[in-house]
Amino acid sequence: MSIAFSAVFLFLLFSPGIAFRMAFLKSDSFQVTMDTSLVSEVLLMLFPAAIFHCLGIMVVESVWGKNVPFDQIYYLIIGNADLHVLNFADIKAHFVFFLIYLIFQVGLGYGLGRGFQWLVLHYRLDFKSRLLKPFNHWDYLLTGRFLDPKSKIGFILIDVIVAGPEGDLIYCGILEKYFLSKDKNLDKLYLVSVFRRKFKEDTKQFKYSPETKEEAPMPSPEATADFDKQEKQKFNHYFKQFDKRYYQMPGDYFIIAYSQVKNMNITYYTLNEVAETDASKL
Repeated sequence: MSIAFSAVFLFLLFSPGIAFRMAFLKSDSFQVTMDTSLVSEVLLMLFPAAIFHCLGIMVVESVWGKNVPFDQIYYLIIGNADLHVLNFADIKAHFVFFLIYLIFQVGLGYGLGRGFQWLVLHYRLDFKSRLLKPFNHWDYLLTGRFLDPKSKIGFILIDVIVAGPEGDLIYCGILEKYFLSKDKNLDKLYLVSVFRRKFKEDTKQFKYSPETKEEAPMPSPEATADFDKQEKQKFNHYFKQFDKRYYQMPGDYFIIAYSQVKNMNITYYTLNEVAETDASKL
């Protein structure tokens, strides 16, 4: 019996733990299942698999009254094909039952993994132990999960600076979805309601003036406070269409590769702020 067969057999035994691990680390943003450290692999795959099999063996022996041949399982794991130790007739007779048992265990592992993820996220256990973090740090950043749990995110506004042939461009849009690459880095951003403008056309209120060769005067604290109050009372993203510096991008989705992004600004709008914006339009 070859080492390859032993490896396949071990994979089948670990499959309930693998299903648990995949379900717990499940995120729609991952294009490839994320890799974790060795400690996390042991805790999230081998340890659950051992628990599932212990419970499964108890059920098989107590409910169905079947004796689990641990000696045969051991010989299959080490790849011992000696006819004096392996009972091929017994293995063949219980092969179908073993497959049904594995299918049930994999389904149970996946379901418990999803349930465990819900418990971790609901009770914010991921902030108490790094081993319980089911998501990448980009997930926490681009969903606003690290904010106060009482803050209900309405939408997230993204501003990115991208190099263009005529200089840097700023793209402003509402984050619709995003994807992570296999190396756990941000790969693509999907934005809607996107506006574009040249970075050099940024506001000159606080910039150096070449005409006067001196800095523009700083606004008074009263004016700054009044401006901040107005910004908090309304969401001004859609008012960019009245700003001559901006050009509204057509289309349903605007896709930006993160490899082209030089800098990114993220603004979180809560449901309370959105409600205040709607009320101010009445």
